[in-house]
Amino acid sequence: MNDTYVIPQYVLDDIEQHATDVERFLAGELSNDLFKAKRVPRGIYEQRQDGLFMVRIRVAGGFLWASQAEKIAELSNQYANGRVHVTTRQDIQFHAVDIKDTYPIMKGLLEVGLTPAGGGGNTVRNVTACSYSGICNEEIFDTYPYALAVTNYLLPFGSSYNLPRKFKIAFSGCGKDCALAGVNDLGFQAVIKDGKKGFKVYVAGGLGTRSRTAELFREFVPAEDTLRIVEAVKRIFIKHGDRRNRHRARLRFVIDRLGVTEFFAQLENELQQVTIAEIPNAEPVEVSTKPTMPPKTSNEQKEIIGYDKWFNNAVISQRQEGYFSAQVLLNRGDLTGDELNQLAALSKKYAGAQLRTDRLQNFVIPFIPKEYLQGLYVDLKDLPADLTCSESSEALLVSCKGAATCRLGLCRAQDLNEAIGRLAHEAGLDPSIFKGIEIHASGCPNNCGQHSIAPLGFYGAVRRENGRSYPCYSVVVGGKVGDDGPRLSEVMGQIPARNVPQFTTELLKGFVQSKNSAFISYWNSGGKELASKLIDKYNVMPNYEQSPKFYKDWGSVEDFSLAGRGPGECGAGIFELIAQELKKAEEAFAAAERAQNNDIGRNKQLLDVVIIGAGALLVTKGIEPGKPDVALKGFEQHFIDQELAEETHRDLLITARLAIRGNQQLMEDQGVAVREFLDKVQELYDTMDASFNFPRQSEEDTANKQSSDKEVDLRGVKCPMNFVHAKIALEELEKGGILEVILDEGEPIDNVPASFRSQGQEVISIKREDENAYRVSVRRVS
Repeated sequence: MNDTYVIPQYVLDDIEQHATDVERFLAGELSNDLFKAKRVPRGIYEQRQDGLFMVRIRVAGGFLWASQAEKIAELSNQYANGRVHVTTRQDIQFHAVDIKDTYPIMKGLLEVGLTPAGGGGNTVRNVTACSYSGICNEEIFDTYPYALAVTNYLLPFGSSYNLPRKFKIAFSGCGKDCALAGVNDLGFQAVIKDGKKGFKVYVAGGLGTRSRTAELFREFVPAEDTLRIVEAVKRIFIKHGDRRNRHRARLRFVIDRLGVTEFFAQLENELQQVTIAEIPNAEPVEVSTKPTMPPKTSNEQKEIIGYDKWFNNAVISQRQEGYFSAQVLLNRGDLTGDELNQLAALSKKYAGAQLRTDRLQNFVIPFIPKEYLQGLYVDLKDLPADLTCSESSEALLVSCKGAATCRLGLCRAQDLNEAIGRLAHEAGLDPSIFKGIEIHASGCPNNCGQHSIAPLGFYGAVRRENGRSYPCYSVVVGGKVGDDGPRLSEVMGQIPARNVPQFTTELLKGFVQSKNSAFISYWNSGGKELASKLIDKYNVMPNYEQSPKFYKDWGSVEDFSLAGRGPGECGAGIFELIAQELKKAEEAFAAAERAQNNDIGRNKQLLDVVIIGAGALLVTKGIEPGKPDVALKGFEQHFIDQELAEETHRDLLITARLAIRGNQQLMEDQGVAVREFLDKVQELYDTMDASFNFPRQSEEDTANKQSSDKEVDLRGVKCPMNFVHAKIALEELEKGGILEVILDEGEPIDNVPASFRSQGQEVISIKREDENAYRVSVRRVS
């Protein structure tokens, strides 16, 4: 077996360190926060269910050997829930893993040349490529070997796991941009100029709460300069990425802050610094495209029901004469470990013992001789799950895991897609319609389902009706990638989650009736108007007594709740919900201001302001306000009692509690107090950080004035002596003390912070000191 990528010594050492960290964590010797900071860059996330974890495996370019797939299946059955999930970045995820089992999973993956390193956190994420790299008839040249070369170049550096935020790289083989080079932090699109291989280079794109298409940096860069481009962009990111504000830390915010002209100028300067002597040429890694084929069984072609339809929808001819590739459609991007094992076996029986993952959350089996296609179809059809999925609409819909497992999710996107597929089937829509229109759903605004490049997409949100939260989705349309560049989708409106399947089915019926061959043509010739009407039609929310199911998410029997949801990079949905509640409160206050002083309606409006304002921030404490009393008492307990809000606001809350018991006239003279209270809630919201923490009144003046206890300048001191000196200096401080270390760029800044982390110390920040050095702040933990 050829390795797909090389596991460097840095990762091997970190895996052993992980075993120690797990032991210390379980023994109570390592805090949860510090353990989280260590495990997330290793690709290990805590799930919504306490005590269970997700492990994300790096699958560079989406390429897997059958033997690797078999090991993944084995580990899933042994240590996870017996299922695997294919992501939109071509990774594979395990779910429901006990933390003690993460180390044996890592060791098991090593046996077949795989690792979860860099699967999460502020790291270089999986480098993606077109799933048909090397076999597509339309590609300019095979880009997978370059994706592999970049992976091998970046994995050994400690700095690749300590960036300002995540850093995503993609390689596309032609202008169709199947790998989404145009919406990645760094994208390469294959071109040939004067007979020479090279790339169009795109920078500073990305999908998220504030998506951005990438800027074209150069029309042509020789292929051998690929690693120099990667290194230069990475250095720009390290220099200018905002480590203090996670919501503004991605590379796309750097280019917005500097401006395209200045960003490009600095990138050109970095490229001049990255000399040939320092960064090697990108030598494409040799990957066998002539697999040893299995012995032939039969050349006889038979009449098989369903085969022709499958062949026309799932099979393409390869550039290698006589070979074909088949797409294996997965419902929800999921399959069991046993099914993956069977799929690997079929790839050995009928093809070249290779599998590919694609961004639409499916598998591809390449290198199938034509005479083997019928046999493969029959065996896929005979599997318990029928992996041909020829009659399934759901298999053609894209979604992230959402709130079913993700601690950061708002809605259950996979269950939404299941409901859409089921209703479309009941409405008589042919599943093939979904081949002509990609539909993507994300469980929150952060785009893990890639809704921003979807012709039709949805992302999860939260609203409240009479104090009860309910799930809803923002509807987005018009996204695309392709020869004339990417275009981001636009938000059309929001509708309750329960109405999304009906909305989608009616919109698709209009698409079918229009007889347009492409959804974008339909959109421009009446589809947009229909969508607007349907949003108005379905943007209705009954009260709980009328229809309790509207307050339950798809796939859930419980009333909708944000319980189990944690803070983190996907906190945008919580921010959005709070902003909506504060907007309601401001509207109620404006209505009260317009009313006469003795107007009964004015008193009610003022009371509503207090109730809404008091409940707005309780979601950060995991509390559903529900009844007014809960909101009022909750604010007292979590904000006034904790000295986050002044004691003077307590009198207003007590008055409001009396008012809701039937004496709203008590609010008549409370206009000024209500205004001050609402201003305080807004202030708390404005000062809340990405982890939903608030500065205490007594700490506000010192929150951003944390000073160091000692400084050592180690410029000119080489590895490993620089770490020895820094370690001695840190040990001279008490626990909690802060050391400032000045280090040269290159190996010192790559290695010393990583060494501190591996010993359990907290690296607070890394900032540029001058053109050649960095300042590192380290807090002594142990």
